[in-house]
Amino acid sequence: MWTSGLLKHNARLVLQGHILYSILATAIRIVCILFVLNSLFFSKLFPLIWESDTLLKNGTYYTIICGSLFLVVLARILIFNPISVGCNRYFMEQRQGTPPFATIFSVFTERSYWNVVKQMFFRDLQIFLLAVLLIVPGIYRAYQLRLVPWILAENPTLSKQHTFSLSAMLVKNEILSLLLLDLSFLGWFLLSCVTLGIGFLGLLPYYWATMAECYSAYRIKAFSLVEETRKHLTGFVCYPSI
Repeated sequence: MWTSGLLKHNARLVLQGHILYSILATAIRIVCILFVLNSLFFSKLFPLIWESDTLLKNGTYYTIICGSLFLVVLARILIFNPISVGCNRYFMEQRQGTPPFATIFSVFTERSYWNVVKQMFFRDLQIFLLAVLLIVPGIYRAYQLRLVPWILAENPTLSKQHTFSLSAMLVKNEILSLLLLDLSFLGWFLLSCVTLGIGFLGLLPYYWATMAECYSAYRIKAFSLVEETRKHLTGFVCYPSI
């Protein structure tokens, strides 16, 4: 049985030898998001507010809004989600050694890229639709599918049915514990906002390293419950420590 304190302790031990590259991985993840949002959304939409009267008449304003939102969603599906899975793989592999930094982008070089894209898309879609209808079921489903990116980081060839059912099985009766784990970071997240976001460069590596420890604990649980799980969770590459 894991506790938040134990997971965080183990995460700090891992980060001691990998803090620089962990921060770089975090920076790439943040920069990708901010760059696309700024270039495709804010820089194009907000200046148009001052000319909205003219644009509203011919529908150009709404066309640009819809087009920009479509590009943002497309960027999330094709770029952000694969990078997120690659980052999860990096944080898992650094528990056992020093993985190459290119691991973050490893999903883009694999045949299973489209499988990862598809499953992450349906994961986001399920959570979004449930959240739109009812907030609580949406949050519950989000936690049920919480481990999907981590499972795909370990075995990106799994089918959607296996990935989703495995994630739900691993967090069964554990959703409250996961919620409390997230809430334990709430104060740090608020403090990072006060620092104009700079604090996230230190916080997010700590958070993702903790989640890597959490996923590792769930893997052990899965092996003890269902022996067949070993066929699906094939493990991560072990690199020598530097």
